[in-house]
Amino acid sequence: MNTYFISGEQYDIQYQGYQEDLKFYLSEIKKANSTLEIGCGTGRILLLALKKGYKIEGLDGSKSMLKKLKEKAKKENLEPKTYFADMKNFKLDKKYNLIIVPFRTFLHLDSVQEQKESLKNFYRHLKKNGRLILNFFNPDYKRMSFQKNKKEFHSIVKDPVTKNKIKIYAINHYYPANQTIKTKFIHEEVDKNNLLLNKKEYNLKLKYIFRFEFEHLLTLMKFKPLKLYGSFKRRKFTDESREMIWIAKKT
Repeated sequence: MNTYFISGEQYDIQYQGYQEDLKFYLSEIKKANSTLEIGCGTGRILLLALKKGYKIEGLDGSKSMLKKLKEKAKKENLEPKTYFADMKNFKLDKKYNLIIVPFRTFLHLDSVQEQKESLKNFYRHLKKNGRLILNFFNPDYKRMSFQKNKKEFHSIVKDPVTKNKIKIYAINHYYPANQTIKTKFIHEEVDKNNLLLNKKEYNLKLKYIFRFEFEHLLTLMKFKPLKLYGSFKRRKFTDESREMIWIAKKT
């Protein structure tokens, strides 16, 4: 059994079926003449955008993720432009019409200071009237209380190599005083008789953000909030919304 932060291989196994945000982000990338994806990971969005002929580059702080992205790109005969860098302090000699930060990537920042540094850096790399789009979950304390410290079933996926089933579980630990969630994901590979063959674990830490907290951060860092959606179908944000999808403009 290994405990580690998620690798590119395990990321693709766990999220191989996730497509909820694709149509939304692809439609926004299509409208922009140049896009930078922060936290491009293994290319879930970026490679699909390139296949459609859209102009997009990617940035990620994980060499494992970028290595997997390049392997997948080679199989597709694609040549993505990517950067290994931190969202807080990357420095590129170009600016973009659009910066996207999908799939809760912004929540990996550990403090308000890191959040401010990253937003300031996004601002520097946007052209005049350029847009910033990012999404993260809407914190729900009732759900957090119910899930606390319990081993919860997450999903079942298929290992792309062995074709065996992998049962995925999650144990969440919540720390409201500093708005942090620490999650242990457990991958249990089983054979056709449901016997355990292999078990892997990895840890994830996120710092969740509330609606008006983030609106204040955006305006503090000179962004103008344009839209807040509660779903990738562009529905209005309400008490029941599971997502916060922000669109802001460089002022």
